[in-house]
Amino acid sequence: MVQVEKWKKMRGRVKVFVKPVLIVFVIILLGMSAILRANFSYVDDLARTVEGYKGWGNFSRYLSNALAVVLFGNGALTDISPWPQIVAAFIMAVAGVSLLYIIYGRKKFRWWELFVVVILALNPYFLECLSYKFDAPFIATAVLMMIVPFLARGKKTEIYMLAVFGGTLATCMTYQAALGILPMVTIALVVRMWNQGEKWGKIWRFGLKQLVGILRRCCFSR
Repeated sequence: MVQVEKWKKMRGRVKVFVKPVLIVFVIILLGMSAILRANFSYVDDLARTVEGYKGWGNFSRYLSNALAVVLFGNGALTDISPWPQIVAAFIMAVAGVSLLYIIYGRKKFRWWELFVVVILALNPYFLECLSYKFDAPFIATAVLMMIVPFLARGKKTEIYMLAVFGGTLATCMTYQAALGILPMVTIALVVRMWNQGEKWGKIWRFGLKQLVGILRRCCFSR
């Protein structure tokens, strides 16, 4: 009975976010529809389509290799577009809504907030990422992995630091370019805490934990 109650509570917490995630997901799909219709293949896409290789391990992106086996259903890759790009759009929708929850600390969002967070995916830089038929879902996963650790910032310091380390490790093994999200979200949260009148001691403690996490990230990424 205890496990059933825990499952119901967890399902209730997740259910609240289903609608905003779906709204953001649909908007992202509409925004990238021209890319899907164009059906354009980059050089990397063409090579992987012909030879079926993964190759991300050459850049220490071992998690991308592992996820590719799950997503493509085989050790040898096959062009199943636009499925990977649609998966990437959904992951970015989850990342965007998670970021809203982290910044605002509430489960209900205004329409304009959902439209604003769509920029996370529908910007010139990431639209190019979504154009890759094979890489797109793993780039999106890297973005999500740098946002998820902030969900544990209210937990004990040890748990939070473990989440930061785990998220950093996952990002380093998918697409390292997303590592810059950690300091940027930290700055946003510090500014919001200051704007809400939080005590300086609490702000400094949070900033210190983030600084340790960033320094660990820098040492680890080297």
